[in-house]
Amino acid sequence: MIKYLPILAGLIISNGALALDVADCEKIKSSKIRSECFSALVSGGKNNNTPPAKQDEDSDIKKAKQELESTLKDPLSIQYRNITKNQQGSVCGEYNAKNSNGGYVGFKYFMYENGALVNNRMNEMEAQISQLESMKPSMIRTIGYARASGEIAKLDHTIANARAAIAETNQRMAECRPLTN
Repeated sequence: MIKYLPILAGLIISNGALALDVADCEKIKSSKIRSECFSALVSGGKNNNTPPAKQDEDSDIKKAKQELESTLKDPLSIQYRNITKNQQGSVCGEYNAKNSNGGYVGFKYFMYENGALVNNRMNEMEAQISQLESMKPSMIRTIGYARASGEIAKLDHTIANARAAIAETNQRMAECRPLTN
């Protein structure tokens, strides 16, 4: 069985190769390890299966707030509610902040795990899927349909795996979501 060790930018495979993208994950025969590879890529190379180090809960919540505030146009306007930390170390909660027009937009859900906002990673994955989808027509124009069909099948497989990773992350987000009245 091949072992994958997560590192900063990708995964080191036991034979010394580096899995830096979805194509490398697709080469893995074991569905469980392939899924872990995709999850690690989605989470920036961090292993979601290892228990979080014992940290001060206030520290994790503070980091989550700082990360979230860094994405806002008016971070001083932010309001929080229902912030919790689950057993896996993910910080979940809701926030409300002012938009460009100065009005509050309503509470939105957020999840922070492994040092990043999950909401942002999901947006990045969706953008990558859109980019892959947009490559299909140019491939056909450039190399012709007959030659492109095999590459398009690979792209479709990559897109399907990325969507599966997004679905798994959505499930984790749903499990972390605080119950509100």
